[in-house]
Amino acid sequence: MSGCVVFYAVCLFISALELLGIKLASSRPALGEGHLFNEFKEGVRYVGATPMILASTVVAYVISVFVGTYSRFLRVFAKDILQVGPDGLGLLVAAPGIGAVLSLIVLGALQDRWSRKALLWFSAKATL
Repeated sequence: MSGCVVFYAVCLFISALELLGIKLASSRPALGEGHLFNEFKEGVRYVGATPMILASTVVAYVISVFVGTYSRFLRVFAKDILQVGPDGLGLLVAAPGIGAVLSLIVLGALQDRWSRKALLWFSAKATL
């Protein structure tokens, strides 16, 4: 356990050193009254006008609302319903990650044959 914490600390330290090398712009744009709200409206308008981004955003929110909640109940399913113990719980927790990696491999292989729009549409419909 302590080895993982040390490794994580070293990674954070390296990341912090990399961030120090970023040069910031010397001039800042003037902020007007309501500037943040106007940028928010422009962003929402852009997302609404771009079907691919809109579909990706909707799918991400639907997945986070409906799929994110199931992970809280995996322990109950593993112990009481499926009766598979810790090993089964590990498989239940790993299954979405394995599915995500496999789907990325399949989508990457199909990218040459299908358009990105068709792949996005199909993957959005498959998750719902």
